[in-house]
Amino acid sequence: MENPQPGLAPPVPTLEHLYGKGRTMLLPALLEAQREFGHISQQSATAIGEALGVPLAEIYGVIEFYDLLSTASAARHVIRFCDGILCEHAGGG
Repeated sequence: MENPQPGLAPPVPTLEHLYGKGRTMLLPALLEAQREFGHISQQSATAIGEALGVPLAEIYGVIEFYDLLSTASAARHVIRFCDGILCEHAGGG
């Protein structure tokens, strides 16, 4: 879904396709918003929280925990580097 008015906050993701409420659908909803808009806006986080019945503080806790989720727009190309033990063991690093 494209933003019809550039420069304004992206629209809130549509949540009709999500079944159920609560924490079990939180990560899929956040990933969908991230995929659709490139980041998770405050509007999106609020709408997801209201739709799923999850507090906004918990939503931001999940966003901060997962490196692939972001509240800021990313560049066109993102390079990720893993320097963990598992990546090093697999030949990275």
